[in-house]
Amino acid sequence: MSNDKFAVFVNQSANNGKSKKKWEEIKKLVNKNLPDNTVYYEYSPPFDFAKTIKNLIGKNGTNCFIAVGGDGTLFYLLNALTQINSCRLQHIFLGAIGLGSSNDFCKINSSSLKGYKFRIGKSKFEPADLGFVTLYNGKKKQSKYFISNASIGFLSNANALFNSNDLVINFLKKRFVELAINYTAIASIFKHKNCSLSISYGSEQYTRNITNLSILKSPNVAGSFRYPSNISPNDGLFDIKLCSDQSKLELSHTLFRLYMNKFQGKKLSSFNTNQITVESDKDFFVELDGELFGASKAEFQIIPSSLNTLNFLQ
Repeated sequence: MSNDKFAVFVNQSANNGKSKKKWEEIKKLVNKNLPDNTVYYEYSPPFDFAKTIKNLIGKNGTNCFIAVGGDGTLFYLLNALTQINSCRLQHIFLGAIGLGSSNDFCKINSSSLKGYKFRIGKSKFEPADLGFVTLYNGKKKQSKYFISNASIGFLSNANALFNSNDLVINFLKKRFVELAINYTAIASIFKHKNCSLSISYGSEQYTRNITNLSILKSPNVAGSFRYPSNISPNDGLFDIKLCSDQSKLELSHTLFRLYMNKFQGKKLSSFNTNQITVESDKDFFVELDGELFGASKAEFQIIPSSLNTLNFLQ
């Protein structure tokens, strides 16, 4: 590790600001497990990731980047890295410490220290695929990367509710995050409406009333909800989980099974692909690693073995 240079980005606003106190609890432990020349940035959004990273790579030769916060913190760090022309992703190592609400990235290949999940160890690193999506909204077009999962339909709408100004959810988030996630799931069932989506991948093309579409590189999607999946971080494929035309009662059964790490039943399907396009006459939410974007068309593809991920500590 002596030739590696680390930068740690601590989002003090993650998890409704609770990450700041959590970081103080583990700061010394993190310092102990990283090189002495590690650079730390403690910030509250907005934060200019791109400018900071460009200086770190160009002037310091930094090659290991760690996001401290939730999946959203990691999402913005990742997308800033992809914007730097001098940044060769194949030589970059990306890690995280889960202090956010869900921390899906940190639920696999991680160490548990003081009750928090760490992915900051380089001895067991592995290359990882990235998801790349082009989003169309009217005449506007934007591209984003993600590393864990994406969703359209119920899960993305539930994510929107979780991040809204709902008084009950905001009260629970500050005290009982898991309960806030479960409450949001239940509340979202009553609000949910299926949407008509045109889906194409490979030689397949069809239009259906979709309850939820999950595009996975990690089986974890929110709190304790988890898909059964054999997807590998670097197999060059998405694992697609599709719920079609479910009633509210059927959706509640699906969520209960998902809480038990099961995905089976009528109106449910799974398949693997390295690209998929989703389109609708109406705008829909696209959730990428916990962050929401509006679109009427989304083109997803795998970028195989794009960068390296840090994993559990030795």
